Amino acid sequence: MAILPQELVDYTLDFLHTSVPSLSSSSLVSRSWLPATRYHLFRIPVLYQVSFERGPKNNINSFIELLKSPLCTFRHTIQGCVLNIEFKEQLRKCVDTLATHTTITGPLLITQSCGTSCRHDLGIPQKFPLMRSFVFSYRSDEWMSDFRHLVISLAHIENLAVFTNIGVGVRWPLPDSSTLSSVLPFTPSSVLPNLRTLRLRMFNPSEFLQWMLNLGGYTPHIETLDIVICHDYRTGWGLIDSLKPFLVANRYSLKHLSLGMEYGYNIHHNSHGQFPQRLHIGSLPNLRSLSLQTHDVVALCKTTTSFLRKHPFTLEVLTLNIAPFIFLDESYDEAHFRSTIRETLDPEIFARKVIRFDLNIMCLIFPCEDDLDKAETLSRDLLPGWEGLGKLTVKVVQGRKSQVDSLERINGTIWGTRIVPFKELRRVGTL
Repeated sequence: MAILPQELVDYTLDFLHTSVPSLSSSSLVSRSWLPATRYHLFRIPVLYQVSFERGPKNNINSFIELLKSPLCTFRHTIQGCVLNIEFKEQLRKCVDTLATHTTITGPLLITQSCGTSCRHDLGIPQKFPLMRSFVFSYRSDEWMSDFRHLVISLAHIENLAVFTNIGVGVRWPLPDSSTLSSVLPFTPSSVLPNLRTLRLRMFNPSEFLQWMLNLGGYTPHIETLDIVICHDYRTGWGLIDSLKPFLVANRYSLKHLSLGMEYGYNIHHNSHGQFPQRLHIGSLPNLRSLSLQTHDVVALCKTTTSFLRKHPFTLEVLTLNIAPFIFLDESYDEAHFRSTIRETLDPEIFARKVIRFDLNIMCLIFPCEDDLDKAETLSRDLLPGWEGLGKLTVKVVQGRKSQVDSLERINGTIWGTRIVPFKELRRVGTL
């Protein structure tokens, strides 16, 4: 290849960095020309065909035309894709094009509400046989009947994430175990043999997890478990307590555990104590990081202290996300939060058992100035005397007003990237 003047290369890169049709133009640029600061031009493409308040957004056709072009030079860089597509025909068109012109290994994220069968209508297992990472976001309250068949048909899957309408119990028909042999392209003894990371956002994931444990030939060896469930009460751990059998089954393989509660606006005060305030996580000898999130500061502190006292080894990272009802004046008591945290958390235990401790005050909605001031005030001097430990970080995490099953939240959860709403997208590949 002829050596191009650096001035021409820089000009082209600057154009791609700022232009709306930058993806279409990026077929003119080889990745080998790019400095590391420009690699974002080749990140996971985001294809969307959705309706917004100001009109529909659609970038599917331009991407497909580019991918089919004989001049396209970046096909080999596409190893994952986000498909946020409403209509079945368009979704199938994208899947077929990606299967023909790319080698998808993951992550592949599909978010939909149209009820399309990923296994039959789209043929995901057959078209992407080497896929290792799959994310499925479903915005309906009724699952397609073959989704679980799809899960066990992904022979090489290592990372699986399932996001549902977290505030509504999803009706999910269980497949008869006797029919599994007819849909598996491999022997039952190798069901989900490589699955190491599992992320779930559900109203109640216990049924799905129990189904996994009952699969013939499945041996649990999850290393990263990240679960968020819905809870309608201000106290206790709710349905998270029902996840114990799955934790026990993976107790020797778990290295990273994250358990969190998501709340709606219709929160009830639980005065009957029907949900446990102390979650017995159990013995996880290989655990390196633990993250817990709830509104109930008593439940959070008791669970953390109990776990650390029994855990025989040191945690590399402990993250506690406290989500107080700052926006509800009648139920927010700063003095209660401060006294509970100071009286329950033992600095001596943390000094011996934790290398890094992140304590986050969560604002789960767009806060007004007064609410943000309250959160900032609570975060100041929350644990006096702990500074000498050299491992504590206290900060306010200001959230966005987005549903837990929204694509914006998924982007930040799965890839840890800055949340980019669709209205801010300027090109495919901004993840």
